[in-house]
Amino acid sequence: MGKCIKSYGPPLRAQTSNAQRPVKSSKKTHEPFENLNGEESKENAPPKLPISSMYPAPEEKQDDEYDSDSPVTEDCDAIRRKIKAFLNSGEMKVTEFQRACHINSSSYQRFIKLKGPSSGDANQTYSAAFHFFERRKAGGKKEVPSRKRLSNFDDPKVQPKKKKTMEPINRSLLLLDGEEDGEVEIYDTCDEIRRKIAAHLRDPTNVQAQFLREIAACLPDPDMKVQSSSLNTFQKKKGPLAGNESRVYYAAYCYFEKKRIAEGKSKTQMRLEMEDAWPSGVDRKRQGGFIVTAGTSLYTDKYGRARCHVR
Repeated sequence: MGKCIKSYGPPLRAQTSNAQRPVKSSKKTHEPFENLNGEESKENAPPKLPISSMYPAPEEKQDDEYDSDSPVTEDCDAIRRKIKAFLNSGEMKVTEFQRACHINSSSYQRFIKLKGPSSGDANQTYSAAFHFFERRKAGGKKEVPSRKRLSNFDDPKVQPKKKKTMEPINRSLLLLDGEEDGEVEIYDTCDEIRRKIAAHLRDPTNVQAQFLREIAACLPDPDMKVQSSSLNTFQKKKGPLAGNESRVYYAAYCYFEKKRIAEGKSKTQMRLEMEDAWPSGVDRKRQGGFIVTAGTSLYTDKYGRARCHVR
């Protein structure tokens, strides 16, 4: 009679052979589409749909009245003026306009900086912008409001007799002579512009960032900006022509000239004297050296002109 052996481990389970264990197959079967060999049947496989049918293309709005193959009937300068006026209206930003015309920024920058009726006629921006504006016109959209030219505004024959009854003018729609090409004639010294800027910014309602955006809108290129560092550098200078090459000087003059006209103010005595001293406007180029004879000294008068004084 055998001895009883005590076991302190877990109870033993009956072992099953591999033949009795259920076999789990990791292979997914598709009965309708597989044959006996386990291969897909090309005849019974579901048809593959093209991607275009799964994601239908958006419907393009086309104007039946406008022919996109029509020839360009305006010169390059006219197209540039339309682009600048359209962007200044605020309806689109520069990048949005470029996407709408399907042009790249480099081509746009090259075209917008050119001057001349035929300069840029081979650029893609020329024809693309023309068709863009023609398509808008065919679609019944309003034209960009034209800005009023101010060449004869200060002529007493053109001005109304009673300025108090004048309707207020939106200075954003004013266009000075030469503004489109960045060639507005300036009749204020740099010191006078610095004084106007300082007085303007002393008003707590006038924010410097907004002021910089407003004067930058007077520049010929809509992408041009005026930085606060440039403003600070210009304001620290002293002298009638100190800073005459600065972008701040030109843009701020255009801004304050439009402001003067919009408010119906007449020209000051200093302004009239500047027109006599500089018939073609203040020189905005760097002045070269001067040769003077012995016994004379060179100085700058209050108008910024170089003068010699005999000792």
